[in-house]
Amino acid sequence: MTRYMRKQYRFVDPILVKSTTSFLPFTWDMSAFVAENDAQRDMFKVATDFNIARGITVPIHNPGLRHSSLHVTADIPAKDLSRTARELENSLILIGIFLNATVSEKILARDVSPPIKLTAREKECLLWTARGKTTWDISQILKIAESTVLTHITKSMAKLGVYNRPHAVVKTIMMGLIVP
Repeated sequence: MTRYMRKQYRFVDPILVKSTTSFLPFTWDMSAFVAENDAQRDMFKVATDFNIARGITVPIHNPGLRHSSLHVTADIPAKDLSRTARELENSLILIGIFLNATVSEKILARDVSPPIKLTAREKECLLWTARGKTTWDISQILKIAESTVLTHITKSMAKLGVYNRPHAVVKTIMMGLIVP
């Protein structure tokens, strides 16, 4: 793992790449991959040195667009891998979910940043923005000045650490602060 992280193999690992686009567990065999560049050739050699030949991957897609996956290497003949994967699939999915939840809790526990607090009016302005309304539309709906709407949206964007309205809307929805 130290070498994997130091060499940044995550950017060239075809198994990891596939796990970001797959929702179902899948089996893999290193012999099926053809290295596309020197980094992959190096990664495949390291895998071979550590006797990592085949395995099962369980993709885990999290709220907030984070991705993780559980990779289990298997020291069994290739012909037995699919059967073993089918037999263990439900257990591996549960292990992956629980492991991911535990790690996520530990990471979140270390996050000492204060929670983002939007005012009711800031949330309201972002809610109407999410529904496709312009600054003028929102001012008419809420019966406040356009400049006031703009102030609420600008302040909420600053609190959220974003630079545009669509990003503010998406982040607010993902945080559960508004439901369009």
